Amino acid sequence: MTPPTTAATRRTYGQACPVAHALDLVGERWTLLVVRDLMFGPVRFTDLRTSLPGLAPNLLSDRLRRLVAHGLVEQVELPPPAARTVYALTPRGRELAPVVHALARFGVAEWDDPDGDPPPRHLLRGALLALTAPERLGAATWSAVVELPDGAVGLAVGAREAADDPLGRLRLSDPHPADAPPADLHVRTTLGALVDLSRGRLTPAAARAADRLATSGSERALDQFARLFGWPRPA
Repeated sequence: MTPPTTAATRRTYGQACPVAHALDLVGERWTLLVVRDLMFGPVRFTDLRTSLPGLAPNLLSDRLRRLVAHGLVEQVELPPPAARTVYALTPRGRELAPVVHALARFGVAEWDDPDGDPPPRHLLRGALLALTAPERLGAATWSAVVELPDGAVGLAVGAREAADDPLGRLRLSDPHPADAPPADLHVRTTLGALVDLSRGRLTPAAARAADRLATSGSERALDQFARLFGWPRPA
């Protein structure tokens, strides 16, 4: 979809390059953070304001307007009893999910003390997603609840045939959806421990000994969880 050309939208690198064209669409400050917050489902304007406290309301409106004009985001009217307008990624917008995920994984290398400065509660799902490598998943389906000091996150891996977006079968959500069966695995840890485990600076045995990791539930799900987060494998 090509938006109308106006003074507000005539911003371009003017290069015949797909990278430059992509940045024409989503390269402005805050835009990818708006996309990040929509990756986990539809969000109200007021909730976007809460999750992006440094972004002025008029600038948020501008970013959303441009994303809608480019066909990356749409406004959706929820049915009663919710009866409210939310913003959601379109199928084209969901193609940005692996881009945001790759940037998050790139940024983990600079995240030296996640326990000292943990993300706000509403960003915990994004922080966990940054530490995962969905391409490592096997064929099994399973679910887990990750208990962190600042909140809990639900994680589910669905069947292969159910995959309908670029991140595949991995879903992160509220920890205890009303219609979900009990999780196969419970993990109690910290973001710092997960970072150290994924970088190979800590083994699961050492993390347990230091009371930085506790798990209960299915051993099969634990093995898949360790694979997903890149934990060192036992000799």
